Amino acid sequence: MPKLIDIIVCDDIRFETGNKFSYMGIYQKDIFIPFIPWKTPRLCFVQSFYAEVGEFEFIHTLTGPTRELARINYKKKGRVYNAATPFIIRSSFEFLEIVEYGEYKLESYINNSLVPELTYKFKIRPNN
Repeated sequence: MPKLIDIIVCDDIRFETGNKFSYMGIYQKDIFIPFIPWKTPRLCFVQSFYAEVGEFEFIHTLTGPTRELARINYKKKGRVYNAATPFIIRSSFEFLEIVEYGEYKLESYINNSLVPELTYKFKIRPNN
């Protein structure tokens, strides 16, 4: 069973010269927004976890308080070569329209099965 190590939520992920990634606008646990509806050009998640050795297909869904907002299906299969080395997946949800405050969650599916251990919950709150 996969084991979550860490998750980073940010505004942008940039691949830079020298084989580096930069995470821009890193959020703490909750996200504060000025008004509803709020359109964000991008909301990114960097998820690292331990998994069993082998190949798998990966899906990320982003769900709001009352509905699914977005789904990313990774067409390529992931491969874990060493169970002691974390697997890192970067997801970028683009052009989201947030229409309600409340609890949101990022869910991960491996081979079309929900993996509850990788679910990440956060709140979107008014910026008062």
